[in-house]
This record gives sequence, structure tokens and C-alpha cells, in this order.
Amino acid sequence: MLNNAPSPILSLDTTLYEGTILPLFLYPIQNRTILFRCFLASTVILSVLAVLFPRFPGDHSIAKLVQALAIGQGGVAILDNAMKSVSIIGSSPVVITTVITVGIIFCFFRRWREGFLVWMVLIAEGIVQGIKAVIDRPRPTEEFVRILEHSSSGSFPSGHAFHGILFLGLLIILSSGIKTTGLKIGIQSISITVMLLLGLSRVYLGTHWPSDVLGSFLWAITALYIFESFYQKIRGRGNGL
Repeated sequence: MLNNAPSPILSLDTTLYEGTILPLFLYPIQNRTILFRCFLASTVILSVLAVLFPRFPGDHSIAKLVQALAIGQGGVAILDNAMKSVSIIGSSPVVITTVITVGIIFCFFRRWREGFLVWMVLIAEGIVQGIKAVIDRPRPTEEFVRILEHSSSGSFPSGHAFHGILFLGLLIILSSGIKTTGLKIGIQSISITVMLLLGLSRVYLGTHWPSDVLGSFLWAITALYIFESFYQKIRGRGNGL
């Protein structure tokens, strides 16, 4: 008889998932329904405002401040290349390839539910592209900031930031059940660092306003709540889907 037990290599303490949503960020918060409604309302309001205004108060000042991080000609060149490299992490080809690969790895170790949950990121990828098309917010121009990367799609929300925050946030949720403390902390720390750098890089490159990145964060958190709630439901169905 085939043994359908999950591989110990990906052994998870699933009791840690009980009653949690985004464990590292929001673990102390008990009433998650109210929290979700607040995030959802904020997301909708910000998105509507993005339709009405090409940029928000403070966007220009913050963007200029971020672009002023590089000091001297040599520092500018180094930071330009560093931010471009970080930004690649959130590009659609990289995210899609990574999502498919990680999902396959989970399934290989018979973590069917986790693999399916990771693949749900691809659905969110399509949805956010639709949101960008509907809002169709103009990108920052050279009149206001230094442009290092050009794109023809809408500015709100930032697709790169959304992809990265959603996928890495999902890894944070799934890694909360890893029994090896060092590995768990490592995954979560790296994920948070990359999230922050990814959002920063989109503003530094002149591709997005800070409010575009904020919109990505709100949309990603909203999606993560839905994903985690769905995961809690399918966990009770056994090893298969």
C-alpha cells in the first residue's frame, strides 16, 4: 500500500495555523473579520481615489526622497543596478516561474493543499492585471522624477510589488508551521526584507508613485486573507483535494 503521509523534509506543525492570518505581521490581532473589512475598505477607497487622481499629496516628495538615497555618481550607478536587480524578482515571468516551481515542489512532497494554494497566486496575477487596466492610472513622468524603467501598463497598483508581496506573504503563512525555528525565521526574515526592497525599488526606478506601492500592499494583504481562509477550509479534507 502506498504511504500518503507527507515527507518529513517538509514537516509542518499544522496546529500553528489554527486561528492565524499572516502570523508574523498580525498574530496578536484576534478579531480578523474586522481587520479584513478594514483592509478591504481601505483598498477600495484608495483604488477609487487612484482613478480620480494621477498622484496623491506626498507622492512626489517621497519619490524624490527615495531617489536621493544614492550619493555621488558612483553611488547612483551602484544603487541603480541594485534596484533594477531587486525589481526583476517581482516581474511576471519570474513570479510565474517561481510559483509553478514551488507548487510542484510541494506536490512532490505530497503537500497537495499547500501546492494548490501557491498556484492560486496565478489567479491573483490575472485579477490584478484587470484592476490595473480598469484604473489606468498614468505613470510618473520625467517632469517629476528620474525614470529608469519604462512600462506601458497602468501605474496602480504596482504589479511587481503586488506579485512579490502576495507570493512572499504566502510563504510566510506556510512557513509558520515549520518546526525548525532557524529555517522558519530565515524564510520569514528574507521574505519581509525582499518585500520592502521590492516596493522601494519600484519608486526608486521612477516606475510607480509610493501610493501605487501602498495599493499593492493593501490588495496583496486582502488576497492573502482570502487565501489563508480558503486554506483553513481545505485542510480538513484529508491529504488530497
